[in-house]
Amino acid sequence: MSGISGMGLSYRRRYHTDILDNADQVDCIEVIADQFINASESELDRLIEIADRFSVSLHCLEMSPGTPELDWDYFNRIRRLAILLNVDEISDHLAFTRSGT
Repeated sequence: MSGISGMGLSYRRRYHTDILDNADQVDCIEVIADQFINASESELDRLIEIADRFSVSLHCLEMSPGTPELDWDYFNRIRRLAILLNVDEISDHLAFTRSGT
């Protein structure tokens, strides 16, 4: 069973300070992984600040786990982000979005 429960928000860069200032009203944060897999060091530092305060889940948009030929580079970048943020969950939509080469 997941370690995430309660009321959460989807992380948006522009609300970073507001989220931290109102941490007592938020239980968990969802991060759209694709927006941060190539993030700068300063952006990652801001995410780490969030991860230090909240349970974090990553939601992926391009994983496409139903596709026959998986993008292993993408999976590795998601894995690195998940480890960096010590996430509790990783999700995506079970989809077949690419075919052939």
